[in-house]
Amino acid sequence: MAREYTVPSFDDGSEDGTLVDWHVETGGTVEEGERLVDIETDKSVVEVAAPERMAVTERLATAGDTVAVGDVLLRYDPSAGADTTTDAEDEDDGPQSVVSRVGDEGGEGDTDPTPAVSRVGE
Repeated sequence: MAREYTVPSFDDGSEDGTLVDWHVETGGTVEEGERLVDIETDKSVVEVAAPERMAVTERLATAGDTVAVGDVLLRYDPSAGADTTTDAEDEDDGPQSVVSRVGDEGGEGDTDPTPAVSRVGE
């Protein structure tokens, strides 16, 4: 059962960005929370993470492409290497998106980023 992974909305309010770098190849498998791609908006570089364990079957954008919120970035197979002892499968086959914003590394008083978005350098 193939799914599509879309460009998520960004906390900085940007509607699009430039795909900077892929961190997974076609045919590669990533775990939930692992970085898939970096997208640079007008205000920050956003690290987009996998919403679940997945095997990437097709990348639909390349480095340097402008991608808008809601555009399909890749197609994937969530069942590849899935643990069959987990809870029942999610019945929603719609597009999936997860982002994480990368803040400054370390530093006293830093707050933990939300699972939604983290910024890299401002």
